[in-house]
Amino acid sequence: MDEYGANCLPKKPQWNHTKTKALKCIELKMADTMKIYKDFYSKKNKIYQDTYILKWCKSTIPKRHRNVTVIKKSISIEYSVPALDDIHKKICREAFCDILEIKGDRIQGLMKRYQSGKILMEGRGVDRVKGKNYEKKNSVSKLLRASKA
Repeated sequence: MDEYGANCLPKKPQWNHTKTKALKCIELKMADTMKIYKDFYSKKNKIYQDTYILKWCKSTIPKRHRNVTVIKKSISIEYSVPALDDIHKKICREAFCDILEIKGDRIQGLMKRYQSGKILMEGRGVDRVKGKNYEKKNSVSKLLRASKA
């Protein structure tokens, strides 16, 4: 399935984080974002793109859960990207999603499946009905054979 192409070019880097100095989104140049974008979409295959995401995202289980939130986070994800100067830079989720032109839910789902030990596979175009009604088919054919005899 080659249906995982890009719809548009990545956005110009304009993420500015003033509260935390750990994120280096502001240091990314347009050349960096174009290189990342081209690497990600070099193959329009979901498995390839998912392995690319896994390569640059690191998931961990949160060490503590706060009582403030109703929904508990099941994983915490750190995003990083390669820059042209061969230094890996930590960036925010918004920047990662904007560069790759994907939604954050795709990354969340991928990281949850990976952490639970499920393998990467394409879900579209697979025959899901093949073995589903096998027992019913056999029982009907046995009944028909018995009625003929």
